Amino acid sequence: MASGTELNSPLLPLSNAVPGFEFGKRKRWADLVITELVDVLLLVLSSQGKVLYCGNGLKDLLGWKDTDLIDYDFVNLLNADDKEGFMQAFRLSLSTGNPMPSSYVRIRSVPSSLSDPPTSEELVFEINGRPQMVEADDNAASPVQVFFAVAKPHPNKTVAMLDTFLDLQEEHERLQSRVAELRARAPRLTPASPASSSTSSSTTSMYATTSMVPKNPVSQVSQSSQPYTRTSVDDVSPSPASTGGAAHLDIPGATSSGRPDEDEDPVKKKKGQKKATPAEQYVCVTCGRTDSPEWRKGPSGPKTLCNACGLRWAKQTKVNKLTEEASAY
Repeated sequence: MASGTELNSPLLPLSNAVPGFEFGKRKRWADLVITELVDVLLLVLSSQGKVLYCGNGLKDLLGWKDTDLIDYDFVNLLNADDKEGFMQAFRLSLSTGNPMPSSYVRIRSVPSSLSDPPTSEELVFEINGRPQMVEADDNAASPVQVFFAVAKPHPNKTVAMLDTFLDLQEEHERLQSRVAELRARAPRLTPASPASSSTSSSTTSMYATTSMVPKNPVSQVSQSSQPYTRTSVDDVSPSPASTGGAAHLDIPGATSSGRPDEDEDPVKKKKGQKKATPAEQYVCVTCGRTDSPEWRKGPSGPKTLCNACGLRWAKQTKVNKLTEEASAY
């Protein structure tokens, strides 16, 4: 039994724990986030509404390339009925400096070349944004006001699923009324003769007998006088006709060869039940690398530097130590 001192022993300090993976330590992590956002539209607009920057989502969702829309008036991509409302909210946000509230607009996609004349499909987006003062590229004295906008596709899949559900429900009701009509038109069954009654009862008993399947066929085989052989197990297994067309019957405690799993190695069985431990992911605090074949000790602790940075740091530490020893003499 453990003593009170052992139970109340202090925990290990957190500094000794293996450092976890932090995405923010990677170099240019902000650029990676913007590049991988392909399900939304990222836009930077000038105060006149022209496109200064557009993310990869514009090509994946609407088919537009960034070279086609740079210095292009964003309002020309909107539906004619949505232009006025968007421009009012856009100008109000620029004048007050407050974020623009969310609104819904229809944005045109790339015209399809399959139709004649080419037509553009319009998708509904929820757009919002905020103004921001940034430094100009030409090092102007006064900063330039731009507008950062984010547009997310409107979740119209729910509407499509609802329409499908209503269509299926209507089809179901039509089929139910058709079944009721056929049942009403079908002739009623007359009382059967004794011969037909005996035939039907014998047929029913035959199906009832053949459809019965023993719950534990293996135990019944072991209790019989026949020796435990492959033939006896195969004879007990129900045929496809007796099981109503079933092609397979799971027998507990037996393998595919018909023998019980008593000969299975318990060590292998235990190893198969072990869950694979996920590999820990590290990041180099110097260069931000995450795919190094080997991790080395650094100034922040073990496994904080990649192979190249770790060797470089160890060499520099050794040189500094030799220099200090030489200066001491």
